[in-house]
Amino acid sequence: RSNPADGKGGGSKAGMSENRNEPVVRRVLLAGDSTLDPLGRLLERGQETFQLRTSAAPYGQVYQILLDANHPAWAFEPDVLVVWTAAQLTLPSLGKLLRFEFESATALYDAALREVEQFAEAVLRAAGRVGLVLVPSWILPTHERWVQTLTWRQGTGLANLLAKANLMLAEKFAAQQNIILLDAGYWQASLNRPSYDPRMYAVAKILYSQNLFEKAATEMKAVLRGSLGQAKKVIVCDLDNTLWGGVVGDDGAQAIKLGAPDPVGECFHAFQTVLKGLRSRGILLAICSKNDDKFALSVIEEHPAMALRKSDFVAWRINWRDKAENLLGLAEELNLGLDSFVFLDDSPQERDQVRQLLPQVYTPDLPTSPAELAPFLSSLNCFETSSLGTEDFERTN
Repeated sequence: RSNPADGKGGGSKAGMSENRNEPVVRRVLLAGDSTLDPLGRLLERGQETFQLRTSAAPYGQVYQILLDANHPAWAFEPDVLVVWTAAQLTLPSLGKLLRFEFESATALYDAALREVEQFAEAVLRAAGRVGLVLVPSWILPTHERWVQTLTWRQGTGLANLLAKANLMLAEKFAAQQNIILLDAGYWQASLNRPSYDPRMYAVAKILYSQNLFEKAATEMKAVLRGSLGQAKKVIVCDLDNTLWGGVVGDDGAQAIKLGAPDPVGECFHAFQTVLKGLRSRGILLAICSKNDDKFALSVIEEHPAMALRKSDFVAWRINWRDKAENLLGLAEELNLGLDSFVFLDDSPQERDQVRQLLPQVYTPDLPTSPAELAPFLSSLNCFETSSLGTEDFERTN
């Protein structure tokens, strides 16, 4: 039903096949217009399936590093290059627009776009020296408030310029398979705490907060895992209190909480909808539940609020046997390694047992509130891929 080698994440030198018995090692060069040493330390921390070795080049030498193949930074012989720059520093004209240092906003806007083009060309030149280049998109500190009535105005507004600058980078890099433009705007939006640290920038030119560095490191590791074919490929779900609220064997099919108008039922329907989206992009869905097989499958097929149907699942183990044993059976049936599995179960006891017996399976703790299930699943970064195609969309079939 699926090819165990089909990671859909390779293609560049950074994604070459590796001996699964040996840790994959990648050397990462960090180049920025501010100090990136904290990012390097986080990238090297807590590695299991692959190891990263980092070197942070002196800040403020981005163009020298990108354009000069003989720059001392390249002596590190990196496999991966991270180019993380701040728009207000790398694009001088944008910085002036931010501070209202202009006579003609239109002229400054146009000058900034020319600077974007120069930066993109420099990245393209450097891309031939490494297997993979990661470029976080440009963001501004959340405390930078521009004139709200003008900021999205075409040809003069700051928000308009920042969006256009990022779109230009996406267009310039589109044909280059080994350059990935990362969504730093998502990193910043996902934080509950400040993403910039003015005090540390004054002391050591460390522009970003520890929170943002941690998020960036997590997301970069996810991208690198995907490039190495180490992304997860299968989600195995429990049923009771996971796909729906309640215990179907005790409560009956009509009494379970699933769908409107019950607010808890709507939360479980939203969770199923996220699963459906992952299934549509090529992640395989399976079931592992202690339940009556025929009764549970009839609920899946017939309950009017089910977003998922039997045809959305490639395999199932619905019985009263040990869940670790059932997961082994699913791996054998699908011809996939357990390290490609994600197991979702509301029971802490079941999760702990699977973690102890099958540590290769990623078994996250699920939120206790049904309202948090869908956002939690949407935020998982273990399904990263460098491309999506027809094969992905048809994988479940």
